[in-house]
Amino acid sequence: MENVAVEILILLVLFIANGIFAMSEIAVVSLRKARLEHLAKKGHKRYKIALELFNSPGKFLSTVQVGITVIGIIAGVFSGATLAEKLVEYFNQFPALKEYSQFLGYFLVVSLITYLSLIVGELVPKRIAINNPEKIALLVAVPMNWISTIAKPVVSFLTVSSNIILKLLRIKPSTEPTVTEEEIKILIREGKTAGIIEKTEKEILDSVFKFGDKRVESILTPRTQISWLDVSLSLEENLKIIAETKYSYYPVCEDTIDNMLGIIRIKDLFNLLLEKKAISIKENLIRPLYIPETSRALTLLEKFKETKNHVAIVIDEYGGIQGLVTVNDIVTQVLGEFPASDGQDEPAAIKRDDGSWLIDGLIPVDNFKELFNIEILEGENEEGFQTISGFIMMKLEKIPRSGDKFESDGISYEVVDMDGNRIDKVLVKKVL
Repeated sequence: MENVAVEILILLVLFIANGIFAMSEIAVVSLRKARLEHLAKKGHKRYKIALELFNSPGKFLSTVQVGITVIGIIAGVFSGATLAEKLVEYFNQFPALKEYSQFLGYFLVVSLITYLSLIVGELVPKRIAINNPEKIALLVAVPMNWISTIAKPVVSFLTVSSNIILKLLRIKPSTEPTVTEEEIKILIREGKTAGIIEKTEKEILDSVFKFGDKRVESILTPRTQISWLDVSLSLEENLKIIAETKYSYYPVCEDTIDNMLGIIRIKDLFNLLLEKKAISIKENLIRPLYIPETSRALTLLEKFKETKNHVAIVIDEYGGIQGLVTVNDIVTQVLGEFPASDGQDEPAAIKRDDGSWLIDGLIPVDNFKELFNIEILEGENEEGFQTISGFIMMKLEKIPRSGDKFESDGISYEVVDMDGNRIDKVLVKKVL
């Protein structure tokens, strides 16, 4: 009987040891690196060790696997054979069970060992680690680091062996990122559902991901909408343009927008006025930042940070001016539109009582698709238009007139107002 008790005790110890390895594995891989680095920099020794384990997943996970494998081999040696024999002897006492005694004895022992191995050695420890990853990781960091050091020769040998076999099989290491953008988006949605991430935070994060895919041409103010100062005009005439449009920066040109001299900051101009100094617009210009229309919006953001400029002039492949982008345009893409301080800012989309929408012709395609829950507009990939006005012109194949209308993918479009050759307002509604 003593042998049975010893065997059971050894198996329980092995299951608990297996559980510690399984718990350590889940706890360490579930840690937040940013928090670990922050606390490690403050001098917390256990956090430093935990960070080392986190940053060396190959070494750490190999150590865990070696430990679990060794425990499995030892458990196989003490596989409850003594207990099974005792149970067989017990079942032999019953004539009806004598014929099945060996099967019943070993079946019960295997079932019990499997149950305890799963509960004590896997499931419960992993649940504990998932619920308290940081606390568990700090508890096991030092002993697991010791074990990693002791097992280093074995782990190195196994790693080399594995690499040789993989090379023979011509299997190359994966180059895929450990975390994809889609996985991060799923985590954000789950965080919003769980109440960890606020609605506004989620909207900003979604905008950041969308911004990363945008090109400069999709967020620019087109050249026809640019307000600019002309050095050929008098100071009074230029000040009138400033008073009417109220921007912080203006391109300064001579006769035509294509003959651009530079950018002027209105704060500098007003300082000269307050100091009652002689004003020469030409002498107070900032060198323009030029950027190709095909550049990514993120590239432009980096340029703004590097050059300290607030305005970029967008050019096409021939060097012609296509429009401009300001820092405010970048901020708007991420944080959304801000209402004008005078309350006169007109929204780009207004919903009417009959369910239709009055849309500004210059509303970006991405904003329009989001508003109407559309995946892609007809011809979007082929034609490369950036606004709903461009889409309408592509469909009509002409400069539209007020009253022109058509349908596409279950949506009706009607041009209701033109500003010269530019579409000003469009009436849009879903067709039942």
